[in-house]
Amino acid sequence: MKQNEEQVHMKKLQQDWKQLDELAENPSVSTIEMKQQLEVYQEKQKQRFYKELIIFFLTAVCMLSFFVISFVQAPLLFIIVEICAIIIGPIVFYVLVKRKKKEGKVLL
Repeated sequence: MKQNEEQVHMKKLQQDWKQLDELAENPSVSTIEMKQQLEVYQEKQKQRFYKELIIFFLTAVCMLSFFVISFVQAPLLFIIVEICAIIIGPIVFYVLVKRKKKEGKVLL
């Protein structure tokens, strides 16, 4: 009875060691697979760059047209927007610098 239990434990122990050996094997990645992964990563970076560039241009065009329209159609509105930007700009800059310092990174 006791020998039978010991044999069962030995078999389980051997199976566990085999599983550990299989997990410990370092699957080597071939250079072709690495190049494919690198190409996929570069393609994703390229797509992300173009997406951000398009968003930047659309935002710039919208802001520029808003300022041109406000300057031509309502100069008083343009002056109010500029005064607000002069007041709010440094506050936003201060908040961003303070947030970066909390994160451990310095913006400047």
